Amino acid sequence: MKIALATIEDSASPESFSGITLLLRRALEAAGAEILPLGPLPNLPGPRERLLRRMFPAYDRARPVEFSPRRLRQHAALISARLAPLQPDVILARGTWPVARLTTNIPVCIWNDATFRLLTDGYRGYNDITPAAVRHGIAVDTAAFAHARLLVFSSAWAAQSAQAHYGVNSDRIRVLALGANRPSGLSPDQIQQRITQQDFAALRLLFIGTEWERKGGDRFVRLVRELETAGVKVDAHMVGPWPPGSFEVPRSIHCHGRIRQGDTDGDLFLRSLLCSAHFLVLPTRHDCTPVVIPDAYSHALPVVASDVGGLPGMITEDTEGMISPFTTDADFTACARRIASVYADRSRWSAMAQHAHRRFAGEMNWTTHARRLVDALQSLPPAGRCD
Repeated sequence: MKIALATIEDSASPESFSGITLLLRRALEAAGAEILPLGPLPNLPGPRERLLRRMFPAYDRARPVEFSPRRLRQHAALISARLAPLQPDVILARGTWPVARLTTNIPVCIWNDATFRLLTDGYRGYNDITPAAVRHGIAVDTAAFAHARLLVFSSAWAAQSAQAHYGVNSDRIRVLALGANRPSGLSPDQIQQRITQQDFAALRLLFIGTEWERKGGDRFVRLVRELETAGVKVDAHMVGPWPPGSFEVPRSIHCHGRIRQGDTDGDLFLRSLLCSAHFLVLPTRHDCTPVVIPDAYSHALPVVASDVGGLPGMITEDTEGMISPFTTDADFTACARRIASVYADRSRWSAMAQHAHRRFAGEMNWTTHARRLVDALQSLPPAGRCD
């Protein structure tokens, strides 16, 4: 099967979309598909947009570059030109922007982790744009969804938005879990050894995030303090954002900064943290379906996370981990108590760790994702516009 992969980013770069685009591309190729990349597409402001930015500081709020009409027309023209000699069986678009203005008889599938409507609820770069820009962003999704033969989302949360906010029929929607960015590569025997030989001298907690505020770095610190107040010895590690200069961090928390995707030494260090931790804690305020959860599961690491976005669908309560609102004092106290209870009972923790790895092996891996995606693409109806 020949798949034209339409992406704004470079699908061959490990830095694009947190490395997810490259992993998807490799998995599809391993599943037997021939990938014909249509990206990267230019995503920088033109001369007129740069002038408007200088003259009107609020311009970006009114018309973000990513989905400006000019940029959408440019993307459609470039993709049309690149499609001509390729003759693919299907176009797989990472998001709606590359294909919102595209006119083609080739079946289009849109692959994404959210709708624009969901991103306006707290995401950096979207939460402060003008009402007119919000309407335009929703219109972009609406136009792309209208002529897409298939929409593939990474969560039921996003799929439900396509139905509720855009009126897309459920028969044109599939939900496929994302795989891991940094799979452990451990055999079943090694996973069992990792579980049975886990060190319980101190409760080891791991936080991985790219943004301090959105990912809940302050909440992680607060949870650590709650556990220590309850008498639990904690050894905590933070990977990603450095705490703000004025933010006091307990000595039990080790801050490691960001580890770049594709950094060999960094990847090895992060894998060691994933293998030695008892829980990955993700107290995020806004999120879709973070691939750090499949990363954790691949290392047999249970996850404690917020009940936002697609996260509740990624974690079965008291099976692969726990869900908490992380809003009130009572939430933090209750969450700390539950973590301490599981940590004190090795059999309960071991059961969670085993369930986590089974979830990775059965669902949250790129091999399974690609196989199911190719099956869905091969079953698409004949070319033509969807109503």
